[in-house]
Amino acid sequence: ILGEGGWDGEVIQGAEEALLQGLENENESIKDEAIQALKKLACADVPLSRAVYRQLRQITNDDTSSEKFIQIAQEILEYLGG
Repeated sequence: ILGEGGWDGEVIQGAEEALLQGLENENESIKDEAIQALKKLACADVPLSRAVYRQLRQITNDDTSSEKFIQIAQEILEYLGG
């Protein structure tokens, strides 16, 4: 999708919903895929919703999150300026 440039509001919203669900998944590999995809979106300057910012902040403040997820969430937030 990134290469196609087809980012309209509906596509972004659908992608965000799926990725937010992935971040809440118990399976570490699903969480990893979701956070890596969010990082790619952020680096591609895709506008992300406040829900994504809230979830990323929650990851950075959650003492049960792995160091890897905390680091990636912090990197995304720094890139986005939030």
